[in-house]
Amino acid sequence: MNNNLQINDDQFDPSFDLQGAAPAKRASLEFVNDAKSLIQTGRLYFNSGRYDEAITYYNEALAIDPKETGVFYHLGVAKFKANRLEEAIIDFEKALEFKPWNSLDIYNYTSYIYFKLGLYDKAKQSIKKILTVNHGMINDLLLNATQFFQLMES
Repeated sequence: MNNNLQINDDQFDPSFDLQGAAPAKRASLEFVNDAKSLIQTGRLYFNSGRYDEAITYYNEALAIDPKETGVFYHLGVAKFKANRLEEAIIDFEKALEFKPWNSLDIYNYTSYIYFKLGLYDKAKQSIKKILTVNHGMINDLLLNATQFFQLMES
């Protein structure tokens, strides 16, 4: 048994992700050419905390297939994690236009972002949409208790 494993960046296979690893070089990913593959590669970067690179791949996926609606959610989350809140809200709003199955998650993100941007009425609207569907989700809000009560009192 050979214990001397060597990894060559040019041979990295992004479909085989160990411990959130992501490719070190973009050149090794030339084979990626369809929207689904680009989204998967973006998710690998996202899972590795490389949000700007994930955003690049998500945008490339949209350029190839603008009807790939789920990518707006992934873009929003990546921009949220990269603290690009104004951009994230645009992607989340776009995602909501497609009536996604994960709309409660999106409203959770939007309530937090609107709160951070000082748009309290919009933040309240997002929270109300969550709580009218699932009261139990109050425990999973991105807003902490202090922020939640501050928002409700505004």
